[in-house]
Amino acid sequence: IRCGRTIVTSPVSASEFAAIQIRKSILDGTLEPGARIAQHALASEFGVSHVPLREAIQRLEAEGFLAVHPRRGAFVMPLSVEDAIEIFELRATLEVKALRASMAALTSEQLQIAREICAAGDGITDVVSYGELNVQFHRALYAGAGRPRLLAMIETLWGNAARYSMLLRFKGDHFERSQSEHWDLVEAAVNRDVKRACATLQDHIAAASRKITEIMRRDQAASTEKEADRV
Repeated sequence: IRCGRTIVTSPVSASEFAAIQIRKSILDGTLEPGARIAQHALASEFGVSHVPLREAIQRLEAEGFLAVHPRRGAFVMPLSVEDAIEIFELRATLEVKALRASMAALTSEQLQIAREICAAGDGITDVVSYGELNVQFHRALYAGAGRPRLLAMIETLWGNAARYSMLLRFKGDHFERSQSEHWDLVEAAVNRDVKRACATLQDHIAAASRKITEIMRRDQAASTEKEADRV
């Protein structure tokens, strides 16, 4: 049950299950950037054969979570400032298109779902929980777009962005600002104010990108300074 509505889930295949588990381990930091995927160990741990595990790895490679090298195996993709900037720029471009296409077609029920999801995010400071609600909220706002290919691309970008959003785990002020912007989006959507909604969304995604790249650059500078001190 979520937001007063029953969510019906369907069984997942062995490859989907493996992909979910590996993705979760990457997002929570259990598998760090650059870590090698121990396929034999994971197949045993998940209780799956090597075929669905390979399918899971191929899927995660396509989503940008893993890099596969012939004869060397699969590795968790390293994080980079350039990659983060590209992902969030693409998100802004495609999500503004989706929101613009969705606004006029959103039903009162769909708007109510977006409002309820937004309310559920008030006060949350856990990055994983907030990230799940964030995706649900934006998905609800774009529900009227009627553009399945566009929405599928956005879903992939959300998966790519999730690794970078984890860097915000200790930044409580970011969640407060994000929530305020979510409520601004709800108000604009209810009033069918397309211009305001699109401008708010553009700024919303750009603010997350700036915060993430700021954290990454600061961490890189600190790491470089430590390396210099060791020499």
